[in-house]
Order: sequence, then structure tokens, then C-alpha cells
Amino acid sequence: MNSKKIVKSMTISGICKLLSVALSFIYVPIAMKYLGEERYGVWAVILSVLSWIEYMDIGIGNGLRNRLTEQLGKNNLRESRELISSAYILLTCIMLGVAVVLCSICVFIDFQNILNIHYIEDNINLVIIISILFTTVNFVFSLCKSIMFSMQKAQGVAVIGVLIQLSTVIGIIVVSKTTKADLIVVSFVYGLSNLFFILLYNISIFVANPYLRPSYKYYNSTKAKETISLGLRFLLIQLAALVLFSTDNLIISNLYGPTYVTYYSVVNKAFMVIATAYNAIVTPLWSAFTLAKTENNIEWIKKTICKIKIYMIPISFLAIFLGIIFRPFSKLWLQKELDYPVGLIPLMVIYIIIYIWCAGYSMVTNGLEMINISVAVLQGIINIPLSLFLAEVLKLNICGVLLGSIGAMGISAIIIPLKVEKHILIMEKRK
Repeated sequence: MNSKKIVKSMTISGICKLLSVALSFIYVPIAMKYLGEERYGVWAVILSVLSWIEYMDIGIGNGLRNRLTEQLGKNNLRESRELISSAYILLTCIMLGVAVVLCSICVFIDFQNILNIHYIEDNINLVIIISILFTTVNFVFSLCKSIMFSMQKAQGVAVIGVLIQLSTVIGIIVVSKTTKADLIVVSFVYGLSNLFFILLYNISIFVANPYLRPSYKYYNSTKAKETISLGLRFLLIQLAALVLFSTDNLIISNLYGPTYVTYYSVVNKAFMVIATAYNAIVTPLWSAFTLAKTENNIEWIKKTICKIKIYMIPISFLAIFLGIIFRPFSKLWLQKELDYPVGLIPLMVIYIIIYIWCAGYSMVTNGLEMINISVAVLQGIINIPLSLFLAEVLKLNICGVLLGSIGAMGISAIIIPLKVEKHILIMEKRK
């Protein structure tokens, strides 16, 4: 286990995330000023829904990440190339089918009514179709991220994120100066920014490592099944996460309208910067845990879990501090004062603290392949009804939607650490 390499990766990822924070704060007021509050709310909902496509890969990306880490750790290059080739070919077929089906369905759906849109004349159906096409293509080429994680080069993934974000900000600035508010234009800016840099990184990886280059000659049905078998278990966890993290905007838009999505989205985006920064730091540990499991390095696993808990402390205090200063900070940031519902900001502080606790442990469970399906399914089942109950029956409105997510996420916050401790004890007995 090369600890120095992991620390370097975590450090670079952390620095990149700081850059992402700055770019994110630049992007939001520019995009909101260009689109207006209602259009911005619609775009936030569309991005949330588009994230669902990532869960239609039947877990291939995560399955590849773990299996490729094991094979590269053993220096099995042919097996590594077979895994990569099989993943690219299989995911291309899946995403092609997804794009055709979703675009066909979108033609017949009245999104104006579903999203409770009253004053926007943009062709929302066309915006969503364009976004689906870009998302499916980008998703296939995003397998390069799994390869970089497996090669213990997570910093490369962080750099991609910064470059994409930078180009998106530049794109929004340009179109805001040259065109009137148009969601179709924004969908092209967002899609092309992602596509350009994802393609660039694919080319750079396979030029530098030709022995990993995907080819139909190296497609192996056994490797494909092996990747899918593990990936499907990850998929169930991802689907639960989809319900937990991606439905709030949709519920709020449907119940209260896109303007309220803007209030929620702005607060969530600011606080998620903290969570995302923490995620960037600990993400390299996922593949490191997989490698440690392959090497049966239990002591490293135990020490690293302790470090993860330590990392959570300053991040949690940062969330509390942001909660205290958020209203004046928001006014300065957006150059306008939004009418945030009472209770939304303190609840978001609690949400983020629980989120980073769960995120830290997810690196452990994903790396050790501890797929806690029952916990994930339970979260997914209760999240939406709990949010609707708190929002509508108890009249807590959008705060109730957030509180429902907090309640659902609290389940794994309690159960998963206990399961991890039990799993490590079992590993020690087997050693």
C-alpha cells in the first residue's frame, strides 16, 4: 500500500475541490441572473432528473473500478484490458438503448405540467432530449474515471471536474452576454463542456497506457458478467441514493413550483460544496480500501477509518459556521436577498453533517465490497412518503421535504458503522 501516493492524490483532489468551490460560487449568480429564478429552478430540476441516467448502467462503472483495482494490483494486464473493453462495449449498448427509449418517451410527456411551469415559453421537451443525448454519450466515456481510480490516480478525476466546471462558467458568461435567457443554449453549454474534456482524458489515458486500450477483440463475456454481478449490487445502493438525493427538487417543484426549487437549490448548492470537498478528499480511499482488502492489510484499514472520522470534525464545524453566516453571505454572493423559508438553513446544516458521516463510511463499504442492500432499500422506501408527510400533512413545506431526507439518511448513519466494525472483526479472525 503506497500511502504517500494516496496522500498526494487526496491533497491534489482537495486543492481541485477548492477551485471547484470558487467556480461554483461564480456560476450560480451568473446562471441565475441569465435564466431568472424560475428558469434556474427548472434547470436545477432537469439536472437532478438527468442524474438518474447514471443509475441505468447496472453498476458497470463501480464494478469495473473494484475489479480493475484488484487486477492491476496483481499486475494482470491482459485481464485488465478485458475488463475495460467489456465495460466500454457493454455500457455503449446500454446507453444507446437508454437514449432511444428516453428520447422517444419525452416526446409525449407534458413537462410544463409536471414541473408546474406557468411563465416559461422554452421548449422544455427539447431541452431534456438534448440533455439526455449528451448525458448518455458522456456517461460511456466517463468510464475513464473508473480507470483512473483503479490506477490510484483519483486526482485526475478531480482535475477533469475543475476543467469541466471552468468551461461551463466561461460558456455561461459568454452566452449571457450574447443571447437572451434560453435553456436550450444552457443545455448545449453544459453538455459540450462535459463531452470535450471527457474525450480528451480518454485519449490521454489510452495513449499513455496502450496496454489498457479497449478493443472489441478483448471483449470477454465472462469478465462482463463478473463486472455486472458486482455492479448490480452497487446499483441497488445507487438507486436508493437516487431516491434519497435526487428527488427533493422534483417534489418541491411539483408541490410548490420552480421558484421554491431555487430557494432550496441555492442553499443546498452552497452547503454541498462542503460535502463535495470532503468527498473529494476521501474518494481516493475507495480504491485504496479495495487494494488493502486484496493485500489483507487489516491494520491499514483500521487506521484509515479512524483518520476518516478525524477528517469529519473540521468539516462539520465548517458546516455550522456556514449556517451561522449564510444569510448575509448569500446576499453578498447572489447580489440579491432571497426569501428562504424559516428552518431551511439549520436543517441543511444537520443534513450535511449526516451526509459527510455517511459519505466517509461509504468509501469503506464500497472498497471492502460490503453491499448493504437492506439498509439502502429501507432508505429508498421511506424517503418520499416521509418527505410528503412532513411537507403536506404537517405543513412543514420544503423544510419537511428536507427533514424527510434527513430521517432516511439517519438510518445508514447509525447502522453502517456498526456493520463495518463487525466486518473488520470477521476479517481479523480469518487472517
